[in-house]
Amino acid sequence: MDTASKLIPANTFCIANLVGNALKFTEQGEVCLIVQTEAVAEDRITFSVEVRDTGIGLPVEQKANLFRSFSQIHERRSPGSYSGAGLGLSICKQLAELMNGKVWLKDTSEQGSTFAFAIPCFVAGSDKVQAGII
Repeated sequence: MDTASKLIPANTFCIANLVGNALKFTEQGEVCLIVQTEAVAEDRITFSVEVRDTGIGLPVEQKANLFRSFSQIHERRSPGSYSGAGLGLSICKQLAELMNGKVWLKDTSEQGSTFAFAIPCFVAGSDKVQAGII
C-alpha cells in the first residue's frame, strides 16, 4: 500500500470524528470545516483541518482528559445525553502522531469549540514520492 493510500483513510477518520463531534454537541448554530495546505519546502506541505462549531463548548476542568481513551467529557454535566465510547479523539491523536502530525483543541468557550489537526505530507511527483522513500 502506498503512502497516499495510508494517509487518506487516517485523514478521513479524523475529519469524520471531529465533524461528528461538532454536530453532536451543536444543537443550534453552525459547524465549519476549514481545510488548508501550507508549503514548508519544495517537496513538502502541511495538510491542516480545523473544525469550528457553535456548540456547548468544553468545561475548562476537563481539557486535560480530552484526548484520553474512554474519556467522556460531558458525561458528568449531562449524564446519558451524549452517546459514544470516548475513543474518537484518542484515536485521532494516535493516527496524527503516527503520521508525524498532531491534533489539538485550538479554542473553546460557551460559544463553541475549534479542533484542529495537521499532517506533514510530501508533494505528489516529488523525488521522494517517486523513489518510494516515504
